[in-house]
Amino acid sequence: MTNTIDLLESIATDASLRHAPAHDLEQMLDAMHASDALKQAVRTGDAVHVKIELGGKDGSVNQNPPPSNIHMPPPPPPPPPSPGESIIS
Repeated sequence: MTNTIDLLESIATDASLRHAPAHDLEQMLDAMHASDALKQAVRTGDAVHVKIELGGKDGSVNQNPPPSNIHMPPPPPPPPPSPGESIIS
């Protein structure tokens, strides 16, 4: 992981690396024994693998509905009308 952070810092601070074609950057990362996650990020343009390698989440959102076996209690009934208050509006 330390190597990945160092390589990311080098890419961020060196314009020739930051703007290098992906193929050239991938060859440089191979020579520097970069992690597979970093090389895949360069190859695909998707940093999710590096995020996971560094301990982050992949950023996906669970869009499944909650289980149907969870029952919410019914709402409480409305309060009774005050004396003298009409029930019909």
